[in-house]
Amino acid sequence: LLLETHLLTDTAVLRVSSLGVSSFFVENINALQLAALRLVRAVFSRYEKHRDLILEDIFSSLARLPTSKKNLRTYRLSNGQAIQMVTALILQLVQCIVVSLLSDFSQEKDREDMEMKVISSYELSLNVGQKFLSTFLKKCCTAKDEDDFRPLFDNFVTDLLCALNLPEW
Repeated sequence: LLLETHLLTDTAVLRVSSLGVSSFFVENINALQLAALRLVRAVFSRYEKHRDLILEDIFSSLARLPTSKKNLRTYRLSNGQAIQMVTALILQLVQCIVVSLLSDFSQEKDREDMEMKVISSYELSLNVGQKFLSTFLKKCCTAKDEDDFRPLFDNFVTDLLCALNLPEW
């Protein structure tokens, strides 16, 4: 991806991430969603100051996500089960922070610096996950009639349980 090799302006980053995130809330475009998954993950891992905006963009569109069981889960796991594309997106966004830092360690000589980067990236990943879950739960508690997030959260937890013991997650 071009994003992994070149720095983009803030405007370009916001446009690219918004375009990528919006594809997750349209049905029957699986190939485009897989490409968008990689795109949003690259932006999220590289541009730390835009992470909150990406998460806000996801939450602002989450209410449009279908809750019916038909064609809901299209991202295939290694065990043959499937989860929602948006769940795969969230899992990869939380995890990509650590992975992107670990790839730089082949160049590092100081073991303590490596360990500190692993610990800090892990803590940052935990913070992103906690921020996502706490925002999601708040939206479930303050549900309005037109934006009930509880079925979405139920589907999200079901997906997490499907992916729980798989090594890639």
